[in-house]
Amino acid sequence: MSQEFAAVVAAAIDGRTHNVFHRQTQLQSLHETLRNETSAIRSAILSDTDATNAEAAIELYATIKSVADAFYSLQPLESVEEEYFIAKGKNAVSHREPLGIVCIEPTQHTGFYSSISTISSAIAAGNCIIILLERNLRETNAVLRRVLTSALEPDSFVIADEPGASKLPLDQSIFVLQNGDEQLPRSNQLVSSSSSSKVVAFVDRTADLRLAARELVAARFSFGGRSPYAPDLVLVNEFAREEFLSAVVQECVRYGRTELSKANGQLRHEKKSTASGIETSVNELRMLDAGLKIIAQEARYAVVELTSRQNLLRNRLRSPVLAIYPIRSLDDGLAIVDHNISSPCAAAYHFGTPGTGKYLCQFVPAAASFVNHVPRQLLLGPAAPLNQPINLDVRYPYTMFTHPRPQYAVPNNESIRLEKALYSADSTCAEILAIDAVKPLSVTKRHNGKGVGFFELGFLINASMILAGTVFGTVTGAYLFYSRSRRG
Repeated sequence: MSQEFAAVVAAAIDGRTHNVFHRQTQLQSLHETLRNETSAIRSAILSDTDATNAEAAIELYATIKSVADAFYSLQPLESVEEEYFIAKGKNAVSHREPLGIVCIEPTQHTGFYSSISTISSAIAAGNCIIILLERNLRETNAVLRRVLTSALEPDSFVIADEPGASKLPLDQSIFVLQNGDEQLPRSNQLVSSSSSSKVVAFVDRTADLRLAARELVAARFSFGGRSPYAPDLVLVNEFAREEFLSAVVQECVRYGRTELSKANGQLRHEKKSTASGIETSVNELRMLDAGLKIIAQEARYAVVELTSRQNLLRNRLRSPVLAIYPIRSLDDGLAIVDHNISSPCAAAYHFGTPGTGKYLCQFVPAAASFVNHVPRQLLLGPAAPLNQPINLDVRYPYTMFTHPRPQYAVPNNESIRLEKALYSADSTCAEILAIDAVKPLSVTKRHNGKGVGFFELGFLINASMILAGTVFGTVTGAYLFYSRSRRG
C-alpha cells in the first residue's frame, strides 16, 4: 500500500474527519477554491465536451451550489449537542456515523459536477475520500486535480490513477461506481443504473403537445444527449403524431437559434465527435429498423421516426437523437414496454391529463416517473444508484455515506410496560396486556363497492332515453287521438 493510501486508511481509523468543524473547514476551502477557478473550470468543460456556453455555466453553477448545500447542511451546534445526549441522559435516536473511506469512480458526463457533488456529500458525512482520475489529455481531469489537491487536506484525501479496491479495508470502504459497470452490486457499492436501464416517454392525445415537444427536445439534446435520463424512445399516440412531430420540428428550429444566440451571434465550430455520434446512432437505428424516417437532422441533433415494433429499446442512445414511435393507444404502448424492457426504466416521462399520468405511473415500471415535465437538474450528473430513490436536489445524500448508530439512555413507555408485566408479582399487568392483545383492530370503513358503474350508467342512460321516447310518443299519440275524436 502506498504512503498516500496508508495515510487515508489511518485517518479513517482514528476518525480524524468526524469532527463537524473539520468538515465545515474542508467544504469552505473547496468552495473558495472553486470560486477562484471558475474561468479555468468553464474553459475545461468547453474544451473536453460539446457543451454550449450556457450548459458549461449551468454545470459550474450546480457544482459550486452542491458544495454550498453540503456546507449548510451541517449544523455544528446541533451536532455537538447530539454528541452529549447520552451524557445528559437523552436518547440519540437519529445518530449516524461515517462509513470511513468513500472511493469514487466518476462518470465523464458532466464530470466536474459528478465528481465535486459526490465529494461534497462524502465530506459532509465525515468520510475520507479517494477519487479515480486517470492521467490523460482531458483538461477537466487536470483542473480537478489542481482544485482538489489545493483545497483538501492530503491526510484524508488522495487521487488514484487506477482502481485500488484491493488495497483498502473493505469493512470501512464504500465504492461509488458512476459508470454502471457492475450488474450485481455488492453491499459496499453504490452503482449507478447500468447501460441496460432505459428511459421511455409517453405522449397521449390529451397532452399539451407543444409542452411535450419542448420538454423532450430539451431532455434529449441538452448536454450532448449523454445524460442517463435522456429519453431513449418517445411513444406518441398516432392521432397526435402529426401535430407532435410539427411541434418537435419547431422546437428543433428554436433550439438551433438558441445555440447561435448563446455563441453571441457567432456559430461555434462543431466538433466532429457530435456529428459522428449522431450519424452512428442513426445508422444503428436504421440497422434495426429499415423503414426509419429522418424527420430532421442537423450538426447538433437529429429526429427520427421508427416504423417497426421489433427491436425497440434494444440499445441506449448516447447522442442527441430523438427517436419517436407512434402507438395506437396507451395499452399498446404498455405492451411495447413490457415486451422490450426486462428491468424497470431509469426514468419515465408521461404527458397527458393528470388521470392519464396516474395510469401510466402505475403501469410503467420506472425508478422515477414525471408527469408533464422533465426536471432539468435530473440531466446533470450520473444516474442514481441502484435500489436508491432519485433525489432531485442531491444525487448522493449524505445518509448514503453513513451508518445508522442509534444510542439509547432512557427506556421508552412500551419497554417500561413490558418490564412491569414480566417482573411484577401481581398478575394485573399481564392481564391488561392480554386484554390489549386481543382487542380487535380499528379498521377504516371503505365504500361497499355498490353503486352505478360505467356499464350500469350506460344502460341507465340508454334505458332512460328509450323510456323518454316511449312516453313522449304515447303522450303525443294520445293527444292526437283525442283531438281527432273531438273533431269527429
